[in-house]
Amino acid sequence: GGTLDGEEVFFDTPKCLFRLMESGKDVKNAWAVEYYTGERRPVDGLDFVVGSGVLGPMGDDFVPLSGDASTFLEDHGGRVLKRSEITKAVLDELH
Repeated sequence: GGTLDGEEVFFDTPKCLFRLMESGKDVKNAWAVEYYTGERRPVDGLDFVVGSGVLGPMGDDFVPLSGDASTFLEDHGGRVLKRSEITKAVLDELH
């Protein structure tokens, strides 16, 4: 979620939020729900696992994590990215 044109907006998945952000829209205060705690957290303070065995409601997606991702990676695989590493090319890898 986040704020777009002064209105709070919500997304089904982190990839939908990032696609909007990569399109050039000025999304402010972007947040995602952390996988283990279920809490809203600013996207810049989270790590995102891509390529894991965990699917979102719309298929392949990013799994937002705070803290050490090693247990998640052992259980589900994938690779860890920072928000700054989530580019159009990475988004295009997702189905």
